[in-house]
Amino acid sequence: MLDYAGMRYIYTSEMSDFWKRMGNRPGKRDVAFYFENEISDAGYSRISDLIDAITNLQESYRTAWLAEYTPYRLRAALGKWDAESEYWWKLQRRFQILLETFRDGDTLPPLESFGSTGTQ
Repeated sequence: MLDYAGMRYIYTSEMSDFWKRMGNRPGKRDVAFYFENEISDAGYSRISDLIDAITNLQESYRTAWLAEYTPYRLRAALGKWDAESEYWWKLQRRFQILLETFRDGDTLPPLESFGSTGTQ
C-alpha cells in the first residue's frame, strides 16, 4: 500500500510535468506522444500502471481483512478500492477523448479541469 501511495504521488507529479512541457498550444504530435507514451495509454502508461496497482492491492487487502476480521463491512471497505480504480479509469478515458479530438492549434485545457469536479 505504501508503494502505491508513493507511486501515486510520483506519477501524478510526472504527469503534471508532462502537461507543463506541452505548453498551452502543443501540436497534435506532442499531445499524442505524451498521452500515448507517458500519461494515459490503455496498455502501458502512468495511469494504466496505477489502475493495475490498485486493483492488485484490492485482493491483498481483502485477504488481510478476512484474516483479522469477519466479513461484516468488508464490501463497504472494498468499495473504496473500486472507487479509486474507477477514478483512474475515468480519467484515462477523458484523456483518451481529448487525444482523439485534439487538433493542431487547439489550446490544451488546464490539467486541473480534469479533476474530480471537471467537466472535460
